[in-house]
Amino acid sequence: MVLPGFDFYRFRKVNRLAVEGHEDISSADLILTAEYVDEAPGKKAVVTVRFGGARLIRLPEMSPLFCLSELEIEDVSDDQLEGVAYRTKDYGSGEFEVLSRQLEIIECVLR
Repeated sequence: MVLPGFDFYRFRKVNRLAVEGHEDISSADLILTAEYVDEAPGKKAVVTVRFGGARLIRLPEMSPLFCLSELEIEDVSDDQLEGVAYRTKDYGSGEFEVLSRQLEIIECVLR
């Protein structure tokens, strides 16, 4: 279950990143787990997202972790980027970006 009023803008500290390679080395799956801070005081969650078929993964410098602040998801399926349907980008830092075929929230745990 995703939180009511869910908004990717509320993602904060990234706790986990994993890249799962495919036989075809032109894409991979990126699994990202981040803290989610709801607008209701004291309401938090940990959300895990899978970016399936990622063709580009751009990560910021990590020391040792990084935070997200203005994460946006754009449907770019009409932009003629082969195998890409979504652009996910943190406009707060501009350093995190993923171009992927699929985007799926695979877990949401309330804290």
